[in-house]
Amino acid sequence: MFKSISFSGRLARIPITRRRLGVTGLTLAAGGLMTASAYLFRPATAGGLLLEAALLMLAGGLALWGATAWQGYAARETRESRRVEPLPSEPAARSRTPQIALGLGLAALLALVEINGNFAGLAALQNVSLRAQFGLLVAAVALITWGLGAEPGARVKAPVSRRAALALGLEVGALATITLLALFLRVWHLGDAVHKFVDEIHFSTAVAGLLPGTNEIDLLAPFAGITAFPWLYPFWQSEVVFVGGRTLESLRLVSAVLGALNIPALYLLARTLFDRTTALMAALLLASFPPHLHFSRIALNNIADPLFGTLALAFLARGLKTGRRMDYAVAGAALGLTQYFYEGGRLLFPPLAAAWVLLLAIMPRLTRRGRGDAIERRLNRRGLMTAALAAVLVGAPIYTTLLANDLPLMPRMGTVAVGGTYWQRVMTEGTPQTLEQHILRPFLVYVHMPETALFYGGDQPLVLEYLVPFLLLGVFGLLWRWRTPGNLILLWVLLTSMGNMLMTESAVFARYVVVFPALALLLALGVRYLLALLWPGRAALALLLALTAFMALRQGVYYFDRHLEFYNWQIRPTYDSEDAMFRSAGFPAGTQVHVISQGSYGAQYLSGVLGYLAENPGLSVDVVLPEDFNRAYLDGLPPEADHAFYLEPYDVRAIGLLQQQYGDLLDPRFSPYNVPPERQLVLFYIPGTPGG
Repeated sequence: MFKSISFSGRLARIPITRRRLGVTGLTLAAGGLMTASAYLFRPATAGGLLLEAALLMLAGGLALWGATAWQGYAARETRESRRVEPLPSEPAARSRTPQIALGLGLAALLALVEINGNFAGLAALQNVSLRAQFGLLVAAVALITWGLGAEPGARVKAPVSRRAALALGLEVGALATITLLALFLRVWHLGDAVHKFVDEIHFSTAVAGLLPGTNEIDLLAPFAGITAFPWLYPFWQSEVVFVGGRTLESLRLVSAVLGALNIPALYLLARTLFDRTTALMAALLLASFPPHLHFSRIALNNIADPLFGTLALAFLARGLKTGRRMDYAVAGAALGLTQYFYEGGRLLFPPLAAAWVLLLAIMPRLTRRGRGDAIERRLNRRGLMTAALAAVLVGAPIYTTLLANDLPLMPRMGTVAVGGTYWQRVMTEGTPQTLEQHILRPFLVYVHMPETALFYGGDQPLVLEYLVPFLLLGVFGLLWRWRTPGNLILLWVLLTSMGNMLMTESAVFARYVVVFPALALLLALGVRYLLALLWPGRAALALLLALTAFMALRQGVYYFDRHLEFYNWQIRPTYDSEDAMFRSAGFPAGTQVHVISQGSYGAQYLSGVLGYLAENPGLSVDVVLPEDFNRAYLDGLPPEADHAFYLEPYDVRAIGLLQQQYGDLLDPRFSPYNVPPERQLVLFYIPGTPGG
């Protein structure tokens, strides 16, 4: 199943010099056509040249196919990992330890289900702390995986040569270095680079509610109406905030760590499907992939989906390669964990894994009739059943909790997905997206269209416009190798795009986080296919790694320089009243905060922000329109309380009122945080008068 493509026949008889010239010419043509296509796909074209760009892309794909076919004698730019037969087992007494572990895991799982569903009403399982519930979840996942994955008998370990051990050490060292680099990029200036909540208010409010401590919360129940996700992610965040304080850094640190862990997960997948070089390239590109960087640096649970989804696919591929039951069990457990976070992971990864296995099963019948039985045997039905059982068991507590509380199984789909009446309006009125836009936008976001929301913002598509040629080369390179297990990556992108066709707005990048690892891998494959066709053999290895490192550097520089500078303007179309809450967090208890601005957030939202940030209790927020800020308003304020007034710096009338009311007590202050000066409110802090 895991084998390279080879070409033979008439093409193989072409003299090597003519073949080499032809391969080089077609490869250069493919690169040039893809570059021209990417140029026309640029956001700056405003969509006016999409047809021409698509035609150039197809022409480039055909040129790449010609180069690949003409090379013929190898076409092994990546050496798709061959299937490895399981190592033989020595006779050994059957141990009952796996069965005991499975039984204990099921007991922990049932206890967790009862705590969150209250099916039997057991008094002993009422008001269990979140830490204890999390401990049950960890124990259940670990024991079930062990119980299902353990195999009888002791495996014979093949001797490892000194050379192989050295190569393994270098590989692990390189991966560890890339992972540490990824973590550094995700924690560097984590709180102040974007010193503003990016739709994180729901998570910060949940965390603020957990900090006092409570035993009355079910870990797997939804923590809010709009963000109807389990308490698991806010619980992790609250544990960090409890230690690190009520800051943006503490709130976002969980996302940074999970984002960094996605790098070794992608490496494992790419190493299994392709080879070591491709895996290192993909890991390095994902480490600095701007959208992945961004969503690793904000406190949303979306970033957990690609981590567990990539792990599930990686271990499923390993199971198909090695036949080891433990690989299948880990794959199933990781697949079950995709159900615990954002709905993108819930809806994408189980169908993706099933569709990939089905495609692998039918491929021989599509290409070589009569060979289906062999591939089905190699798919290891027992291993696949193990993976499916582990996924069902690990994911079940989420759905038993929702059913017990009579809650919808996919609440977000009910609010952001299209329905029958929506499609009728699209067909008749063409609003808010036409049918054509519903179909095209989920593909254009990769190469042409910036985000229409402000989760990521910016003026670039998901892949930077000058890296789009490599993405297109990777896509078509895999397309011409569709009979290899690498077709998983194309299927990954296709299903993600098809799912986003069902959204009322399909250019929101938060819904594409699940596909970021696949995009980084496609970029790596594009580089490999191009350079290996131009310079076959090991001589191009240094050039491959150098070009990948340069691309990774360009991505990181773009994100921390151009993107963040522009993004900080995008998210502040007017004066930043949210920044006023950060500046008020350390005020004494009982301080009254007054925001006098035309474009301010409402008092309810600002109170929610301050509720997470405030070090002292009892701070209140009042939002006043400039025309309603007058002498009567000031006369009605209690003189014994401290007052913090945030005004637009050019509001001369409001500042004059304060001068009349408080005289020489005025001391104007501006923000110490990373906020554009033109978007800052000026602060006047008036201490209260004891006794009024």
